Amino acid sequence: GVIALGGPLANALVLPLLPVMIVSGGAGAILSVLHPGLGWVLLQFTGLGTVVVTSIARAITAVPGAAILVGNWPPAWSIAETAGLATAFAILAAAGVRRHGVLA
Repeated sequence: GVIALGGPLANALVLPLLPVMIVSGGAGAILSVLHPGLGWVLLQFTGLGTVVVTSIARAITAVPGAAILVGNWPPAWSIAETAGLATAFAILAAAGVRRHGVLA
């Protein structure tokens, strides 16, 4: 029911943090299995990353016009959207096949 116009910007801002958070969170979890104190620092660092991601998301969604409330999305619109995407991909695939000389 909401179209987030600020979503692409928020994703672009947090994307560099995600690989670091995944590695530090995974390593912290593995080290915590060995001994709870070993992974603590890494897990705290990962928690700080989640605070940064959440803060960026909240800041972007607080901007007026960052999201459009569309209400209930009728199922017919989803069907029409899916049919349109399938048609577009089929046309692109046919154009690619024709361009490479498979079809005459």
